[in-house]
Amino acid sequence: MENTSQAPLRKELEGELEKQHVKMYEIGKQLSEMMKQTLTTKTETSNTSLEKVIASNIEDLQDLINNKYLTMLKDHAESFDSYGWIEPDEHLLYLTHIKAGLEIYTMLTKNDIIQVKQKFNELEDEVYKTISLLYALICSKKSNRINTIQKIINKSVKRPVNIAIINMNTMLCKLTDENVNTNDETIKMLISNITNVAKQFKEELAKFKNEKIEITSLDDIVMFIKKISKLLEQNALVAMLSELIYQVDEELYGELDIQFLADDAYRQLLLIIEDLRGENIGRYERYAEICANQEHAKYYTIEDCEYYK
Repeated sequence: MENTSQAPLRKELEGELEKQHVKMYEIGKQLSEMMKQTLTTKTETSNTSLEKVIASNIEDLQDLINNKYLTMLKDHAESFDSYGWIEPDEHLLYLTHIKAGLEIYTMLTKNDIIQVKQKFNELEDEVYKTISLLYALICSKKSNRINTIQKIINKSVKRPVNIAIINMNTMLCKLTDENVNTNDETIKMLISNITNVAKQFKEELAKFKNEKIEITSLDDIVMFIKKISKLLEQNALVAMLSELIYQVDEELYGELDIQFLADDAYRQLLLIIEDLRGENIGRYERYAEICANQEHAKYYTIEDCEYYK
């Protein structure tokens, strides 16, 4: 039931969320400027395909931070009353790709970008602080929401993780096929890195699948989201490395046909966090109440109501 006694707290939380959007936008601009000044295509090699891949990686990073993430933050920082908050899955979509892109840049160039990574970590810390505030607000609006979130997580994790594991198995089979031949050293390096990351990612997925997830507090919710974020970072690394093959050899990129597998695994894992949006938590509660009422439940299938138990 609606918790009206928490109204003053909710107003305070909304004010803090508004401040956080402004703070994240300012840090995001600083990160963008540092990336612009630091990331370079200059290398000590004459390998033109490597330079092409590095240039594409930098272009992707600039697009992610400037045209996508900062644009979204700016809209909310300037018009919080109109737009409300940014959902956790929207933050993770961009943050995990930016982080993976920075890792790829280090892989390709061996350049030290420690200050850029530190600024990214500062932004990431503020995002998780914002997510914590958001769930404090969500849980203040209705009693027993921690329990509802536990139920949603229990129902949302298994299938996406299984699909991601299957996709990584299929990808690794394709990458280790003896028919994959290339003389380009950059392609060989990319395939080696993709293979190594995909193997590690698959192992982490298997571990996560067997973990017992217990949600009893706001801290537990944020910790769970951080775990999914780590998986998404590895997934984004696989996907972005795979995409870079296209910059060197379009034909091999098409023959390998691994991009969909990486992208699909990412979409599946992101759905876990999307299920934890405030609107989806409210929807779950409404359907659970309907299915608990025999008169109302008859309008829904048995399968529907089994899900909302």
